[in-house]
Amino acid sequence: MSEELGLFESSSDSSQYVRYAPQSKKWKSNGNELDLKQIALDFKSLKTGWGIWPEGQAITWTFGEVPSALPKKPTEQHKQGFYIDVYIHETNEGSGVKELTKKTWSSLSFGERETIRLMHRQVKEDIKANAGKIAVFTFDGASENMKVGQGNTNYAKCTFKSWAEKPGETVANNTSDDDPVFG
Repeated sequence: MSEELGLFESSSDSSQYVRYAPQSKKWKSNGNELDLKQIALDFKSLKTGWGIWPEGQAITWTFGEVPSALPKKPTEQHKQGFYIDVYIHETNEGSGVKELTKKTWSSLSFGERETIRLMHRQVKEDIKANAGKIAVFTFDGASENMKVGQGNTNYAKCTFKSWAEKPGETVANNTSDDDPVFG
């Protein structure tokens, strides 16, 4: 059984989302570039599946039951993608103090799928042993451009640094060491 979600339809606050923009080789949130040095991923929240983003509407997702099991592709217009919770440090506009902020990173782009695939590869053997923790990575720039279809893209180079306690939550079981399907 797959799970369908319209992730963006319940909120107009896009500041809770983060993305890697291969064209500019920068991380962005709410259309603004981030001076991102580190990013932490909660692999327990990782979902893979198929998404479609009709013009002017929210992305609608069809996820597999586990990251390694893609459901049947709903239509030829659907693209493979992922969803994961991330934590970044950003400056609070009101106080000017850097705070750890939980955001969502989801994408249908090849460059971002390649980024998350390579990040997952670095930690997959240790995910279960670090249940309830988030994987902290440094952002080390971008890969060289690579040809994909009719155009070019790149991926974010990220290096695993450590495991950290997940802010405000205790999780007893983490089964997300399942290898995601990134085709």
